[in-house]
Amino acid sequence: MKKILLLILLFSIIAFSGCLGENGEINKDILSSEDFKINTGWNLEFIAHFHTDPNMNPLIPSDSIHDEFALNVESYHEGLVFYKVYDKLKGFELHQFYDNQVYDLDNQVTMSINKGNKNDLYTVNLDSIEDQKEIEVYFSLDENFDITDEGVVNLSTFLPQRKLDFEVDPSTIKFTISKSVFPPSDIRTITIENTGDAILRIGVYPPYDPFDLPYRPQYVRGEGFGEMLSPGEIRSYEIISLIDAKETPVGVYQTYLIVGTLFDYNPAKWESVSSDTHFTKRYSLETTVTK
Repeated sequence: MKKILLLILLFSIIAFSGCLGENGEINKDILSSEDFKINTGWNLEFIAHFHTDPNMNPLIPSDSIHDEFALNVESYHEGLVFYKVYDKLKGFELHQFYDNQVYDLDNQVTMSINKGNKNDLYTVNLDSIEDQKEIEVYFSLDENFDITDEGVVNLSTFLPQRKLDFEVDPSTIKFTISKSVFPPSDIRTITIENTGDAILRIGVYPPYDPFDLPYRPQYVRGEGFGEMLSPGEIRSYEIISLIDAKETPVGVYQTYLIVGTLFDYNPAKWESVSSDTHFTKRYSLETTVTK
């Protein structure tokens, strides 16, 4: 019995000694998930937009929103470690690339870090800008590693929940037009404030129906449109109400204004229809016509 216990003790010592270095330290050739910490945050200077040219970057679906986040990797491991970043739900490796650059699908993006901190920017595609995307980071001592290799460890974390919102003041935009004044129109100024945490391109869409009754007031945009709004920023915009002095009867006319965010990267399409917006609100338009 004593011999058996001695053998067990001997094998335990041999096995444990394989994990130690010369000075009794943990073997540097073995990784543990406790060797690393990861943190993520959105790049608030990046303008989220629909990826519109699949020929440039086939990895991003053209019907998804292209956004960018910052990844902070902290390593406590002595020596060089390599890592890759993945979209955990979709299983896609995430990369660093731009809309105007052709991406090589065969190119492996393996980052490296010595003991310390490192920050990198990564692009990600979202079905909705409010997606709470989960990111997974794999670590290895081998530069050309596969995530299924033995000895690879991983950590995962969620990108912060995005807040997308804006406010329009006033919420009811009222006009007064006299049929006796030329031109028979009125201008009102509204303010739009970005109350979220993402850069927004605001689309403002007055009602327009070519088959509508011709005597009803028509609304057009004035000055101030086509600008980006950073989080917390407020801008002024003009809305103009027009009537036909001969055809428009005296009375009160009500309709609504659509305000929404756009994620089309092509500036030539910034005047697109409200159906292209991602997040919309409606605000009342009221025109009082007098003699």
